Amino acid sequence: MSNATGKQYLEVILPLHIAPSFTYSVPKTIKTPPKTGNLVICPFGKSRKYLGLVKGKGSAPDQDQEIREIDSQFAPSIEIPDRVLKIWEWVAEYYMIPIGSLLELALGGIFSIKSREVYRHTGKRDEFFGQRSSFLPEWLDEGEEWTPRQIKSLADGSFLRKLVKAGFLERSNDLVDPFKPQTRDVIQISPTVLKNEKRTEKILESLSKARVQKKAFEILLEKHFGADGKNPTVPVPELQEMGVNRNILRQLEIKGIVNFNKEEIPRINFLHRKDKIQEQSADNPPELFTFTLTDFLEDLKSEIKDSVKKGEQVLLLLPEENQVLGFAEILTKNNFSNFNLYSRATSKNEKRELFEALAQSVVSPVVGGSFAALLPFSRLDKIFLLNEHNQLYKRHSGLNINFKDLSLKLAREYGSKLILQSPSPTVETLNHFEKLGRKVDLGTKSKPDLKVLFKPEQWKKNLMKGSFSKIALEEMQKVVEKGGQVLVLQNRKGYASYLECEECHHVPKCPNCDVSLTYFKSADQLKCRYCGEEYPNSPTCPNNHQAYKTMGGGTEKLEEELSILFDKVRILRVDSESIRGKRSLEKVKREFEQNLFPIIISTHFSFFKFNFENLDLAVVPNFDQYLNLPDFRNQEHAFQVIKEVAGFFSPKKQPRIIIQSSSRSGGFIAKLKNWDYLQFVKEELEERKEFKYPPFQRLIRISTFCNNNTSGLEFLTGLNGKLNDSLPADQLLGPFEPPIRRIRNEYIHQLLIKELPNQSMLSELKEVIIQYEETTLDPYSKKLRVEYDVDPLN
Repeated sequence: MSNATGKQYLEVILPLHIAPSFTYSVPKTIKTPPKTGNLVICPFGKSRKYLGLVKGKGSAPDQDQEIREIDSQFAPSIEIPDRVLKIWEWVAEYYMIPIGSLLELALGGIFSIKSREVYRHTGKRDEFFGQRSSFLPEWLDEGEEWTPRQIKSLADGSFLRKLVKAGFLERSNDLVDPFKPQTRDVIQISPTVLKNEKRTEKILESLSKARVQKKAFEILLEKHFGADGKNPTVPVPELQEMGVNRNILRQLEIKGIVNFNKEEIPRINFLHRKDKIQEQSADNPPELFTFTLTDFLEDLKSEIKDSVKKGEQVLLLLPEENQVLGFAEILTKNNFSNFNLYSRATSKNEKRELFEALAQSVVSPVVGGSFAALLPFSRLDKIFLLNEHNQLYKRHSGLNINFKDLSLKLAREYGSKLILQSPSPTVETLNHFEKLGRKVDLGTKSKPDLKVLFKPEQWKKNLMKGSFSKIALEEMQKVVEKGGQVLVLQNRKGYASYLECEECHHVPKCPNCDVSLTYFKSADQLKCRYCGEEYPNSPTCPNNHQAYKTMGGGTEKLEEELSILFDKVRILRVDSESIRGKRSLEKVKREFEQNLFPIIISTHFSFFKFNFENLDLAVVPNFDQYLNLPDFRNQEHAFQVIKEVAGFFSPKKQPRIIIQSSSRSGGFIAKLKNWDYLQFVKEELEERKEFKYPPFQRLIRISTFCNNNTSGLEFLTGLNGKLNDSLPADQLLGPFEPPIRRIRNEYIHQLLIKELPNQSMLSELKEVIIQYEETTLDPYSKKLRVEYDVDPLN
């Protein structure tokens, strides 16, 4: 919008955790005003500048309101589609996060601007500098730019400051785009050489004694005539592969026969561009594949090829960033390579090119981690979610976005086909399918030979040997002797979950967090699993009693036990402490796939990391670790873990799994042995309905983090009073302290809101919460942080 003076105004979203947008004016120096979806560089505060997103046209301000101008337009070719901006706004509103924070998440790893300090000569001259001013014209032309390093080589710091103060020089900080396109050296026959045949013949004659140069020229002529006389550019590496040395080409350049140039080449794979974008019908119902990855691959490749053939874009999401490279290897091994990766391993330049290409309707299948759902797709035909049940689709980075639900929103907005893959879909997903009237057959293809050993019975029969039953050890021995592999799954790393004094029962705790420290025997140190701080191990407790005893066990302890029991067998331990870095993981993968490790011990495992062709047995020695969690979803997660383990086995083998448990868990173990996941879900839904848990009620958890134990409690108590006017008392739980009430020296308090899904008051409820924060938080702004988690998973 413009005012009477013809000035134009824009609403710009800045990557800041504050107001939704800011109004800026467009300077006259920008002839073509930025459009909605363009990126602009905006000043903010005294000296800062940010990369913002144009939300739309702004309104003319009041007369007494000062409006700043945008600094410049950033990469005008980039235009984020309107529907992408609409989806981002929905995410910000639904998950109660500032749109600026979401913009920072979407653009932070892709675009960046850098400040560059430069000096320019103003043209002023003054005799004040005496003789030293005489050399100024030689090294300072009016308007010419000099970097600090260049100018300080000619004038010392004090003299430079005098030049600036006297007005000879002006200093400024220019913003530059650090993006550099990828280029390669190409060579082309000089146009003068190709004017007529006689000229070409003379050059061939002149090169008769320089045989190698003549051969190189003949190759280029052959390329020229092969391209119908269009004089193509030829990549230098291509000529080198044909035996032409770069020095030879340089000799031809000196003689004026050829010209060297730089040619931009894309870093990404793209098939073609879809020029015309047609709107699709929304509300495409999702499909659900529940087979193992091996069964899923052929369907996946077929679906992707079908979309590419139609000129459509495809997104394939994985819950964990570190799974992307592993899955890419699987696709490549299965003869599918025309895709692009979007993960932490992807460089900023590659992300930038992919971002621009997708916004410009380039057809390019994308395989990425959860954050790939924020890419600016202009035309999205299919979305694949692998391991739909994985909790890591819900990020806990302070924004708490559920990328699985975001994928469903994308499918509705684009009219895309949403395909979910999971051996054990979540209870909420299966409930949604039931509402759609669609039956789900999980099949019995991977039904395992499942054996459950109850530890109390094993102890009574004197069959336990350390962490393992003798029955489990005998089965492991048989597999090792036959040349197979055994997977031991343990949901804890380290040697002991905690240490305890036998006399006074003192437990070493983290000074920053209210949790016990994990003991690592190999390094003889204690480590906090929340803040990561490491501490040296003390042989005695603070009361000078005898040595600590280890309590609980992790992967390190299991490795020690199995090394003694299987003394001649190579054992591989895989956790974040034992394997660091990509090269280390690659080496371990090669050795494991060559069957050099008969036994592998791992924490939470992913089937994208290793090839389990030789796997014959899986053992879960401490299954209670999955069940004894303060979470109403713990049985669902436990079932999913075992279903996922069954998927590790080759399709040619029946999975064999041994579980060791200390209790029967109220009949859950019996349900697991029957391997009837749908029946388990049916009973689970009945129980959740009775106790008013998702999917029958939605939850909003509000958490406060503060360096004292009172401010957060006061804030939530006041909010509870405000919400009591809108909600019945049984829908408000808290304020209360979570099981771990302090992390990184911040005290935590929480308030849980239960909200019926058919209530139309959700937006009104959120408005009350946000308004209360804005009017109440100022006194605590420096010491209190508030985090909202809509639809929490635990």
